Amino acid sequence: MTVFISKVTFEHHRDALGIGEPQPRISWRFGGNVVGWEQSAYDLEIRRGDLTTYHVLISRESAEVRVRAHGQPGQASTPWSPWTTVEAGLLDEESWSGAVPIAGPWKIEHDKPKRPVYFRKSFDLDAGSLHTARLYITALGLYEAHINGRRVGDHVLAPGLQSYHHRHVYNTFDVSGLLQHGRNVIQVLVAEGWYSGRLFSFDPNVARNHWGDNIGLLLLLHVTLADGSVFRIPTDSSWTATTGPLVDSQIYDGEVYDSRLEFPLTEPANDDNKWDAVVELPRIKGVLMSPDAPPVRRIEERKPVRIWTSPKGKLLADFGQNLAGWVRIKVSGQPGDQVTISHAEVIEDGEIAILPLRSAKARDTFILNGQENQVFEPRFTYHGFRYIQIDGWPEKDPFNDTSATAVVVHSDLEQTGWFHCSNPLLNQFHSNVRWSMKGNFVSIPTDCPQRDERMGWTGDVTAFAATANFLHDCSGFWRGWHRDVWAEMQRDGSMNVPHYVPITSPDRLVEGNWPLVPTAIWGDVAVAGPWQAWQAYGDLDMLEEQYKQVQAWLDLGVDREASGLWNKQGYQWGDWLDPLAPESDAGAATTDKHFVADAYLIGMTDLAARMSRGLNKIDQVNKYEEQAVKLRQAFADTWLTDGEPRDRTQTAYSLMLYFDILVDECHRRKAADALREIIVKNEYLVGTGFAGTWTLGHTLRKDRGSFRALGFESRDIGVFVHDDDKAYLRPDGLRFYELSNDYLSATKMLHLFPEHLESPAMIKRNGVYYLFASQLTAWELNDNMYTTSTSLTGPWEPWKLFAEAGTATYGSQVTFVLDLGSSVLYMGDRWEYPPLPRSTYVWLPLSIKDRTVALENVDSFILDVATGETRSSMPSTTYGLDKNGDGASITSKVTFETRGTTRGLTLAIEYTGSCEQEQSLVVATDGLTCDTSIFELLA
Repeated sequence: MTVFISKVTFEHHRDALGIGEPQPRISWRFGGNVVGWEQSAYDLEIRRGDLTTYHVLISRESAEVRVRAHGQPGQASTPWSPWTTVEAGLLDEESWSGAVPIAGPWKIEHDKPKRPVYFRKSFDLDAGSLHTARLYITALGLYEAHINGRRVGDHVLAPGLQSYHHRHVYNTFDVSGLLQHGRNVIQVLVAEGWYSGRLFSFDPNVARNHWGDNIGLLLLLHVTLADGSVFRIPTDSSWTATTGPLVDSQIYDGEVYDSRLEFPLTEPANDDNKWDAVVELPRIKGVLMSPDAPPVRRIEERKPVRIWTSPKGKLLADFGQNLAGWVRIKVSGQPGDQVTISHAEVIEDGEIAILPLRSAKARDTFILNGQENQVFEPRFTYHGFRYIQIDGWPEKDPFNDTSATAVVVHSDLEQTGWFHCSNPLLNQFHSNVRWSMKGNFVSIPTDCPQRDERMGWTGDVTAFAATANFLHDCSGFWRGWHRDVWAEMQRDGSMNVPHYVPITSPDRLVEGNWPLVPTAIWGDVAVAGPWQAWQAYGDLDMLEEQYKQVQAWLDLGVDREASGLWNKQGYQWGDWLDPLAPESDAGAATTDKHFVADAYLIGMTDLAARMSRGLNKIDQVNKYEEQAVKLRQAFADTWLTDGEPRDRTQTAYSLMLYFDILVDECHRRKAADALREIIVKNEYLVGTGFAGTWTLGHTLRKDRGSFRALGFESRDIGVFVHDDDKAYLRPDGLRFYELSNDYLSATKMLHLFPEHLESPAMIKRNGVYYLFASQLTAWELNDNMYTTSTSLTGPWEPWKLFAEAGTATYGSQVTFVLDLGSSVLYMGDRWEYPPLPRSTYVWLPLSIKDRTVALENVDSFILDVATGETRSSMPSTTYGLDKNGDGASITSKVTFETRGTTRGLTLAIEYTGSCEQEQSLVVATDGLTCDTSIFELLA
């Protein structure tokens, strides 16, 4: 039994190279198989070169950290964690000294796409004396860097999209292994990307050049030699530039790559007509900052699942999943052959549907040079697609499932939440949610990955942030994006939150005829976003940083009338995309827009009070709590008649219940009943848009009616569902109730047991119901019992023990019984009181034969996931690493093979070292899913 520190992190960074915090907070995670272990204290050891500035890192300074944690009295301490390195980036403008943005010297056509630029610099280096080398790099656009022909890092679409006027992200790479003795060549390809390319705008006259009108590069190579001296290569007028095979590259439209124009990546720049001297640009407008969020990367790949010819004779392929990314192809053909890949999310009338793309071409073109097996992959564009159309594929090289690969790209967020159940529809729904998040978290949280938009719509974040935080660690992602939110709020002093962040045309306050007015839900991200991040990550420092936007929005940004509610003359998006809204007007919802806005205002004011309390800002707590009371009264006066809204919709009732707007309990119960009635009449279909959908499930859970089914108190309730989906409630007491078809109310009592029992669990096998229950002894464990019947209404057999008498069911209380078909598993609570949080579960195999149940008390057992069978002993094998050892002898490695899904499996290996001291090795496979896993222990 071991506990160890599995990961040490700094702030919210997964990679602590080049971070922007001079005084980063340190945190760590635990792993192991010790139950109930709690940290009571810790030791922190730091190694660094300069001990005189113990608390603060300066630019480029690094430190090594390791941690050891101590348990509660009687609990073991962890071993020291491995040393983990943290290194600061360039923390001030002076650290960039000598580096200026550079661009090609050619004339710019402002209203047209800008051709990508290749920048190059050659230099000599004595690599024998190299100690470390760091590349600090960003672009006015998107970049891809090579040193001596080798790719720098694995980021794509770098440095990402941000509010460039306020915050311009740079990246840091360790390039020590890329440099060589003698001549070295740095080459960087830069495309317009989001910075100066065509982007969504309500005003077609400002579709390009939102943050600048040129493609540029800013870079600093910082080399430290073994003797401590420094060698620097900054971008300046000594660099050269040219154009090359990447002829066109645009976020929405795709790329054109002409491989006939390729040149070697390692060839030193010279003064011939291929390369021109660069021009220096003015300093970057935004503050140069290290990234908060993880980068966008290639995350996974998919092969075509179907290839066919359309009714119009077009070659089509289906990758089986809607995704965001691009397609990599491998093709052989003649020089000048042109292969074009068009992308679409759906098929209409047998052809790819491009209408949903609006003006986005979503098309990549590759021109061949005649070499065999050429590989093409876009660099600075991405598409939302499932299907592709292939035009111009050479006849001599037939297209097949090895010719194309879909590359999935998105922000590389660590997955933290999983869901799986026995219902395939719910599993598919969850899969859809996850893929939607993958496709829309590409540097910023977007609305879509396919058409000419892909903006950071703030209302989407308000609705989805809690789900995102469950699925992935978005802490750094939100920290960076909310810094942009705050920057945009301040751009004109209005504290208005734009409809999307970053805002395009940042120097304009009006997009054509579309004024950037404050709106609920979209503007409310200034409150809801910090709240959801705090709830997910508990980071008070991040909440303190974001609290100013909470206050600014509620105190200055919201356009109020005298009552404190929203000004009814202002624009509101309302319950956008209400399914009952006309197709021509997604905002014409069945719930009044201003009703929705006012409901959200009450909810956001409540959240502000709760965040104020978390930060111990008592004056602000009192202010927002008083505001909330007045707003509730104003809402009732404005919108309600005897607690009833004018619009009897799912959204209206859900918002009133979710935000606790109804003060009168009678009104609240009536609203909950009305909501359920509307849902039933709507045949259980969702009837809500942006505003109501995300609150609906929470509301139904929160206001699910009385717990007194048919007048009886119901506690420790469970639900038993037949194969025909008919459901039954089983509260302790002990009773059975038949549930209504919507599972929301009890219709009749089926059976009342005379015994007072609790914690019931039930299964049905071979036409027989098996009911398990515990006696009422509070936290004291007892001998649990079971009974059987062929009908829920009885008669039921006398209660019997299913574990050895006097063992208190082997120290557990029944909580769940899982029928796997070929075997049955028992799950029991192992209460520890006090303190209850240390309580645990135990899984044990149950045997059922001739209606007799027996619980096996085993230290361990093996479950075969494929068959559902269990074996009650865990095999172990002793190996000797030499001929004199016990058991089998090995000279190099031992191979362990597991069968079945291995997600979450921990393989424990005990071994004896040269000092005869028992050691252990734990191999954790969390996150790995496969049919067979092989682990190798090297001798």
